[in-house]
Amino acid sequence: HPNPTSQYPCLDQHAAAQQSIRFHCVAKMLSRCQPSRSGAILGSIRGRLCAIHTPARILPGLARSASTMVQQLDGPTEVTNFISDLNVKYEKVHKAFEDNFWATKMNLQGCSSEALARSKTDYDSFLADPTNLKAVSEKLRRPDLSPEQRKVLGVLERTFKCYITEDPAAGSLKEKLNEAEAKLAAARNTMQLGYSDPESGVFTAASSVQLRNLMRVAEAEGARRSAYEGLRSIGPFVSEPFLGIIKHRNKLAKLLGFEDYYDYKVGTVLVVLQHGVTVVDV
Repeated sequence: HPNPTSQYPCLDQHAAAQQSIRFHCVAKMLSRCQPSRSGAILGSIRGRLCAIHTPARILPGLARSASTMVQQLDGPTEVTNFISDLNVKYEKVHKAFEDNFWATKMNLQGCSSEALARSKTDYDSFLADPTNLKAVSEKLRRPDLSPEQRKVLGVLERTFKCYITEDPAAGSLKEKLNEAEAKLAAARNTMQLGYSDPESGVFTAASSVQLRNLMRVAEAEGARRSAYEGLRSIGPFVSEPFLGIIKHRNKLAKLLGFEDYYDYKVGTVLVVLQHGVTVVDV
């Protein structure tokens, strides 16, 4: 989560997404450990993350907006206001995407893959907008910047450079990818999972978590097998659209000069993280 004392909160939020991915990957790996041990390890990791990256909006008594979080910067007020305004704009598109992402992920009432794709495209478009990069670069040429302002603007410049796509085909492909990913997420959420009773044949709806638990605890082998087959049905259901997404991701990466999509994501994220955003190694 973002550092409440950070002078570039929007970029800390970007890094926080990477921290969240790391934490949940570790959590998944530790899920097979003994409960007492895995709980202690995850508690330690979560504590280290929260100690450094706790969002101001959930801490009582602290500022609740990105604009307030940069008011303490020294230097020309005009530049501080510019940074504050950029943070507010980022916060708006990021929150819209996150709201739609989790609404779709949890299959909440009123969610839609179209809204998710649209908010993701808006989010990507903001980061890839050349006017943002131009405005930041112009501010960096001012001789009267404070060291703090120069550092923040430098991180902003590097961030926007990571997302700028000069090839129009790449921008179009990104938008199509957002739509395909949102469509797959919505299809997976509405997929009817469950298992059939081995004796009566009656189908019972069950989530993937319930199916995994049934595989572990059901006494009858037939019940465990039925739960396994229900869980295994996810693969064939998502394989075709997911493989299509992978192909388009790799195509996008190659258009941008990378070996593949993994190389693209690691390369762009590391450029940001290596230039001013704190990383917690978990």
